[in-house]
Amino acid sequence: MDPGFNPERVLTGVVALPAVGYEKAPQVRTFYGSLLERLETTPGVEHAGLVSVLPFGGSDTDTGFLIEGQPAPQAPGDRPTAWYRMVNPGYLRALGMQMESGRFIEPIDVDGAQRVVVINQTLARRHWPRENPIGRRIVLGGGDAYTIVGVVRDVHHRTLREEPLGQMFLSYQQLSQRRMTIVLRTAGDPAGVIPAVRQDLASLDPHLPLSWVAT
Repeated sequence: MDPGFNPERVLTGVVALPAVGYEKAPQVRTFYGSLLERLETTPGVEHAGLVSVLPFGGSDTDTGFLIEGQPAPQAPGDRPTAWYRMVNPGYLRALGMQMESGRFIEPIDVDGAQRVVVINQTLARRHWPRENPIGRRIVLGGGDAYTIVGVVRDVHHRTLREEPLGQMFLSYQQLSQRRMTIVLRTAGDPAGVIPAVRQDLASLDPHLPLSWVAT
């Protein structure tokens, strides 16, 4: 089966920033921006990505949302939900995902800019079956409105047997999280870049471990 991404030559590892020293969102964004700059120039790394929840990682996060222009559900339990992930622009190529229409998260999608979201095919078919969802807006649980700028092909997240569910991708620059997974597409054996990746991390904060390292 096609998982919706290309697992060949991909290295992953988890970075969990502590609350002390990284209390505020700008500190978190600055750290991960600096880490990405180092990873993107690391020999053997072709594309560097970040994601809050990795496919087949054994965890998940979901949120309720409202579709702007449509009446709100009468009961809170009737509100539509979707899985969500915070990502950087490089995640698309690092994991080998494919765009269906529109665009992915880009470097312009930073804090203070228009809030944007990329959705998957399943979410698009479910809520906009006879129209193009790009340009439509959804309101997430926190009350912020996000404009849909792209649709990506479905990715299996839990198992290959389970049908993909609705997913949305948000810019880590607009919605930050301290625990992130780095995703690196490499030119050769992924294990060969592990020492350099650990050094990249240590150069920013020698107290941070790179955990759950895997291909």
